[in-house]
Amino acid sequence: MTPSEMPGESSRKLTVSVIICAYTLERWEQMKEALASVVRQELAPLEVFLCIDHNDALYERCLEELRR
Repeated sequence: MTPSEMPGESSRKLTVSVIICAYTLERWEQMKEALASVVRQELAPLEVFLCIDHNDALYERCLEELRR
């Protein structure tokens, strides 16, 4: 039984937000796969945050390649 099928829960809609933290270009492919995996989930996230920690080069690459 999914949470939305539980008694008393029918009027609620589940939402999910996801935060992915990254700090190095060395894990570029893993970060992209993590992002792709999140949007493929059965319960799609309401929002996805990508937090870049003190890495200007990684931030710029994300802006160039991931911006939609």
